[in-house]
Amino acid sequence: MKRVVVLMLGMFICAGVQARTFLNPPEILEPGEAGYQSVDTREFQGISSLAVSESGRIWAVWYAGPTPGEDRNNYVVLATSGDDGQTWQEKCIIDPDGSGDVRAFDPEIWIDPEGRLWQFWAQHPASDFFNPHAGVWARTKSDPNREDGEWSEPRRLTEGIMMCKPTVLSSGDWLLPASTWRATDYSARAVASDDNGLCFEVLGACNVPREHRHFDEHMIVERKDGSLWLLARATYGIGESFSLDGGKTWSELQPSDIKHTSARFFIRRLDSGNLLLVKHGPINEKIGRSHLTAFISPDDGESWQGGLLLDERDGVSYPDGQQVADGTIYVTYDYSRTGEQKIYMTTFTEEDVLAGEPVSGKVRRRVLISAGGPEQETAHGIPHEWLEAHNLPTDGSVDLIDLQEKGMTVFEDYIADTDPNDPADIFEATAFTSDGNGIEIYFASSSERVYTLYATEDLLKGDWIAVPQGGRLGRGGFDSLQDNNDPPIGNFYRLEVALP
Repeated sequence: MKRVVVLMLGMFICAGVQARTFLNPPEILEPGEAGYQSVDTREFQGISSLAVSESGRIWAVWYAGPTPGEDRNNYVVLATSGDDGQTWQEKCIIDPDGSGDVRAFDPEIWIDPEGRLWQFWAQHPASDFFNPHAGVWARTKSDPNREDGEWSEPRRLTEGIMMCKPTVLSSGDWLLPASTWRATDYSARAVASDDNGLCFEVLGACNVPREHRHFDEHMIVERKDGSLWLLARATYGIGESFSLDGGKTWSELQPSDIKHTSARFFIRRLDSGNLLLVKHGPINEKIGRSHLTAFISPDDGESWQGGLLLDERDGVSYPDGQQVADGTIYVTYDYSRTGEQKIYMTTFTEEDVLAGEPVSGKVRRRVLISAGGPEQETAHGIPHEWLEAHNLPTDGSVDLIDLQEKGMTVFEDYIADTDPNDPADIFEATAFTSDGNGIEIYFASSSERVYTLYATEDLLKGDWIAVPQGGRLGRGGFDSLQDNNDPPIGNFYRLEVALP
């Protein structure tokens, strides 16, 4: 590769005119520093990305602002969790010039093959929204298992905007999906590095027909035959392009068979060799920004199987994620960017996607990462409205306390939707029956919670299997779940309640 191009660009940046501040490194502010914009001052949050370290530490990024929109006030937020998403700590914001004209936006976070954590973001002048010279910036952290530790200095990698994960090819080369949006022909670029991220060069690009150009937001998959498959956002939904020479040349973008609204989706190769796709709605149906659903393809996108619903609400969007060593898939997305301003995480496995329902015991939905605006929840995610309805303080002081000594903390009461002030209101199986029709477990349910029945043959092994027909909303009041398998799946049963 012509590394001299990148080195010359770096020299130009260093000698750049100060007035063009989108070419200058941004300020990185930690909580408590002057200029740090805390979560309660925000009126916009969205476009999140997630990465998980080898030890299980989760890193998340998104962008936010004190005004309700995508404008000059935007900055990037970095947060982390060391307890698998139960609690989160914001570590910094990346803000080029405060209330000035330069915005930081469209972040991405990724762990490279050497185990380094990369935080990417874009900078450009808000007054020149489609400026093709917007740049992809990055900094790295050598040990993402640690909450603290040194980060490298920010550096500008290439022109364009990159808001989807890089792809590592079988050759070891990296491809960054950077885009100049609608500003130029051949906007959906493959920016390559063959030296583990030391230098980057535009290798090739896909042209999006002018009448179908939108924001690209493209992703690249290396297929099993060695060809590259590029999927991009277009005015009609998802377009596709192919490269047979490692990314140097690409076919012009054409509509794919995947029906979708014009919004970001997520596609990634799993450890099994199958592809994961997270999109809005059924695979062959175009709907709005609701019903985020996961699918699996065993044949490089020729067909899609399963369909695990992650979140059905209007206003969910922009999934991004990662699979970890034990097979668990972590996906983040945003909800109600200028309303509730929530950043969520969900977990599941390939098995759950193929079954179309929770079967692995690893499904967690709507794990809250952040909620913008005036505080609406405690640090543990209990809504103030729920606490106030039970005459409890909203400062988090009682969240982990068992007020009635009934074996449930207030947080567990919230998850089960039981009354923390009633010692008799506990989440439990109240009865069971066993006859020729199977086993039926009875309990009191809430119509706003999801219930799953698990079975195992051996308590010591602890191999719990979700019983089919589980993972459904409660009926409210007297309820039951059945194991109608012949013979029944297990000798022991466990009932689980979760937020929908």
